[in-house]
Amino acid sequence: PQPWTPEEIIEEVRKISSDKENIHLSCGTAYEYAGDRQPQSYPEQIEDFRMHIAKRMGETDGFAFPCEAGRITYHLMAKHGVRTYFSEQGGQTPNLRVQTAIARGMAHASGGRWCVFYENYLTLNGRLGRCNFLEDAPGDWYGRYYGPKGNPNATYPSIGGEYGGGSSRSVQKRIGFYALTSGADFYTDEFAVSSNFRRMSTAELSPFGLVNQEMMGYFSGAGYVEPVVMAAAVLPKELEYFDSMLTPEAMLCGFECPELYDTVKRVCGILAPLFGADREGVGNEEHIMRNSAFHDSVDILYEDAPASVLDSYPVLLDATPGGRFSKAYQGKARVLSGEVSDIHRMLRKELDRELGYEIEGNAIVQPYVQNGTACIAVYNGDGYYYHQDDCDNKIRYLFADSGAPNQEVTQTEARKKPVNDSRFSVKDGVLLKYLGADADVVIPDYVT
Repeated sequence: PQPWTPEEIIEEVRKISSDKENIHLSCGTAYEYAGDRQPQSYPEQIEDFRMHIAKRMGETDGFAFPCEAGRITYHLMAKHGVRTYFSEQGGQTPNLRVQTAIARGMAHASGGRWCVFYENYLTLNGRLGRCNFLEDAPGDWYGRYYGPKGNPNATYPSIGGEYGGGSSRSVQKRIGFYALTSGADFYTDEFAVSSNFRRMSTAELSPFGLVNQEMMGYFSGAGYVEPVVMAAAVLPKELEYFDSMLTPEAMLCGFECPELYDTVKRVCGILAPLFGADREGVGNEEHIMRNSAFHDSVDILYEDAPASVLDSYPVLLDATPGGRFSKAYQGKARVLSGEVSDIHRMLRKELDRELGYEIEGNAIVQPYVQNGTACIAVYNGDGYYYHQDDCDNKIRYLFADSGAPNQEVTQTEARKKPVNDSRFSVKDGVLLKYLGADADVVIPDYVT
């Protein structure tokens, strides 16, 4: 790229901006961008990340609130004092289960908090859209209203017409409920005004706002949710950058880096099957939240996490090169090391025993505890048409209840089985069976 002056940057961005007076420069200033260099190697890219994090923490007296999507530098952030891990999830970012696992794991390792930010963009057929329902006022970021009848001058063209554009309400509901049953400290969404309201003059809620209202109603009186996390994947400390795509090329920022290639290949091989990142789903929003054959009960953190944090997990997965972590670790957790296939086989056995139930097929089966009640949330990442009206039936919640075999329930009808063990070591033979067909775009059923 040619050298740019701040004035040239501002002028070029203004040329492609719909609002000429309020141009958007993302997370920097024109003066900062003019002084940037183009990294020529993986080490240079990591150094750029480090300098940027240090600068922002210095400017805010240590109170920077960084938001990471699929390209994640939490390990660098922790070294500079970041204690809130803000995960941006939505249609532009694949494998949100991976994002959740590392945000939650790093928050645990640093004694901090983690949260989810739902970005509602989605690109379909080459067109980028975002949710925008507001009819009687300018939207957030000066976005122009699109609406049911369309507006060719819209800042973010709606793909879905009446549905407001962007990703579907089904995706919104899954992301929101999944964040909260995963134990997120808080949850928010992008473009809150133009997404949640149809008319500001009457505070009429849009379909987007009604989904948020449902989630708020369910969780406001439900008490604190504690996820049941039985294992943690331990990453090598030299892997300062992490990408939810879980491919060696993505993990190395597209650079050639032979000295790290085998390391990242092992990391990807261990993690991808756990979170469904190794499989193609069904449906046009399947990349966001994929099914897998493993219990959703695994965090991701680094080998230099405090010993007390590592010891808090019953099981640890050694993703370091040459089994380095397992050789050095002296704690009480069981460490699974060796060949990738052996780690997966042993993990399934460990989790089945610890959690007291098994999974057949591919799904998203998430154990958690709420007000002393052991619960299982079951989500499906496959089989969703884009912007369907009947979102209410798109998520099935299933709770362990051995007294009601073969009963399918929604979250509003679910019966919960009280248990005293807060770690959900239930040994009553609960079996979850996946009955869906990957080849069909349908809503699979789940039964106990």
